[in-house]
Amino acid sequence: MTREIAMHGRNCLKSQQTPQNISGRNRFFRLREDTSFFLLDSQTVVFCEAHQKIYALNPSAAFIWCRLEEHDDPDAICGRLAANGMDLDLATRHVHEAIGHWLKLGLLNVDPAYFADNDKTTTDQTLLINGANLSVTICCESERIVALLTPFAHFADCNAARGHVLVVKESDGLVHVFHNDRRIASCNSLELAPVIKAHITERILAESGPHVVFHAACLVRDQKSVLISGRPGAGKTTLALRLVADGFAFGGDDIAMIGPDGRAAGVPFAPAIKPGAWDIAETLRPDLKRYAVCRRPDGKRVRYLKPENLARNPPHAVGWIIFIRRKVGAASLNLIDRVEALRRLMDASHAVEGKLDLAKCNALKQMIENAELFELTYANLDQASEAIGGLFHRSPLP
Repeated sequence: MTREIAMHGRNCLKSQQTPQNISGRNRFFRLREDTSFFLLDSQTVVFCEAHQKIYALNPSAAFIWCRLEEHDDPDAICGRLAANGMDLDLATRHVHEAIGHWLKLGLLNVDPAYFADNDKTTTDQTLLINGANLSVTICCESERIVALLTPFAHFADCNAARGHVLVVKESDGLVHVFHNDRRIASCNSLELAPVIKAHITERILAESGPHVVFHAACLVRDQKSVLISGRPGAGKTTLALRLVADGFAFGGDDIAMIGPDGRAAGVPFAPAIKPGAWDIAETLRPDLKRYAVCRRPDGKRVRYLKPENLARNPPHAVGWIIFIRRKVGAASLNLIDRVEALRRLMDASHAVEGKLDLAKCNALKQMIENAELFELTYANLDQASEAIGGLFHRSPLP
């Protein structure tokens, strides 16, 4: 079991967006039923069964948690803290920070019925996630929230049937996302797009059926897929952007769906650019600074770029699979054998129930039988793109 101590309270809870009013919070949240509060060597601890984690609370946070267990209103908790000698403004901030952070951690449940009676008009947008054949309808109650969903605008399809329905609601400075009346996340507005992308990705993994989900960028050249796989930080996204600038069609920068026949289709999420790659990416996409900075739940910042030159008519037969790795020195492109390639494919792939069955293994075998297989080591993006581009200016290997 993973043990994680997360310190909450006065010295450690830092909200990125401060709600102006916490009154009435008890009307839409409650403590999770699978949490347990106890004392260990004078340290107060909360265990969450669903998360399989423990969280250490300082004295102020422990007091707030206990009062919530007694169903106290947040305002009443502020009053109790003030009666015990704490400044009321400071007490209000502590209660706000604790409740807001616990909501984001998922230690508090949000009651969707709280939002059911409002008369706000909702804006519905149905997305058809190409490559994964997944339909998602997002329902929002404000244009401000709709504007935060621009990373998914290229998926919009007014003719697509409603599939999964995500409902986005706001309350007290937080955004709450529900799927089939089940709260999946509470977050700040800047975290909304990453949260929704993560949930859609989870649905793709869960509903991949006979497909293998391969962690790779997917480009298309000469009506064939070029799959580029590497560990996080290897540079798949920036290399994909460079190849698109060189004339390749964009299939996706993170996920490729491998069908039973071995053909591949990328899932064209908006390319996610992290701060360390902004300067390089801006040389390829001068419009980069037009895109808002989002924040992933892990705190990392990212910009989502509108994909350009989208691949048409997927899936395609796979012509090239390139495993990339950063290494000091000149770029080097070397053939690898099919057994080694299959091993790497299996390491970087996902299947329903977490294992490859015989049919999925056969799909990977079919994919690599007619593909050229390489490892690319590089330190310079220009050299890497030139090495890959060189594959298309020579006779095919036997």
